[in-house]
Amino acid sequence: MPEANFTIKPQCPHCHACHIKRHGKPNGRQRYRCHACHKTFMSTINTPFYRMRFLEK
Repeated sequence: MPEANFTIKPQCPHCHACHIKRHGKPNGRQRYRCHACHKTFMSTINTPFYRMRFLEK
């Protein structure tokens, strides 16, 4: 499963803050939440798989 590389200084894609936290794992994909802007995003952000419902296809 493709995931963004969050091993090197993770950032929020909305406000570019560095303080993010794990926020669940729906359908086997990691979700994150920014402490600055309180928005959530998936681990596949900025990849072609970001808004796909079925990654197997």
